[in-house]
Parts: sequence; structure tokens; C-alpha cells
Amino acid sequence: MLLARLTGGLSASAVARLDAPASHSPSFQADKSQGADKRILFDQVMPARLAVGNDGSIWFTRSWSVDRGDSLIGRLHPDGEVTYITIPTANGGPADLTTGPLGDIWFTEYKANKIGVILESGEVKEYSVPTPDSGPLGITAISSGVAFVEHKANKIGIVWLLAPHVSP
Repeated sequence: MLLARLTGGLSASAVARLDAPASHSPSFQADKSQGADKRILFDQVMPARLAVGNDGSIWFTRSWSVDRGDSLIGRLHPDGEVTYITIPTANGGPADLTTGPLGDIWFTEYKANKIGVILESGEVKEYSVPTPDSGPLGITAISSGVAFVEHKANKIGIVWLLAPHVSP
């Protein structure tokens, strides 16, 4: 299902803008049962970092998560529904996320000094970064796991999920 269309031309110096197509409005309709407007996804949530799950969902962190230290990671489902996962550590500050090599969603927790993973089952696990107060920030999948930036420690950390490939 198409969630958004890209408008404007792309070039090395241009920024593209995402617009919801006129035929798709579920994520913009008022949700009377919760007393909230689903436009909050685009008006106030301020999605910052994105990762696409195996089912086509777009997972996102929020731009103020690090500054305000919240504990939410959002998910825009293919049908337009928006849900949130609350990570176990209160005020953890999820900063970045990526789809790992096994299909799980990995994320950094800047304020909590942790790396976390949302398994396909929905279970959330967290792991403390060994370097104290390292400020884990960016994260990306590698062939054997995930690599992340320890921003305040000037390091790159790696979580090995699979045996690294070693040439004979």
C-alpha cells in the first residue's frame, strides 16, 4: 500500500518533500476515541530517524527524544495506523534505529547508555554499553550484527549477532 509519494525533483542540492496522497487519509483523520488527532504524527511528533521493517512498516524515533529523554519508538503500519512501543528504560532517549541483519529493529538509547532491539515478536530487549556515559547515537546494520556510534566516547561499538566472516 502506498503511504506517501515523493514530490519535487531530486538532485545533489535539492531536498525532496514527502506528501500523503489525496486518496490516503487514515493517518490524518481525527481519532475520537482517544481525543487526539492522528495528524500528530506529522505535526508534533517530528519523526527523526527511519527504518523499514520486514512487513513494510516504517519505524521512527522522534527528533526531541534525546533532548527530552522520552521512551517511545513509533511505527507507521502499511495500513496507515500509527502505534508506539515504550522501551523498558524510562527516559532512555531513543536516538537512532536500523533494521538488523535478522530483520529485528535495533535502536540506540542516548540518555540510558544502552542499545536495544525490538524482536519480530514485539519483545523489547536492552543491553548496556560497556563504556560509561558513551552516548550511543547512530546505528547501522552490518553483515554480522549492528554497529553504533559511542558519541561521547569517540568510539564505534559492534554487537555481533552472527559469526563474522573470516577468509581462509
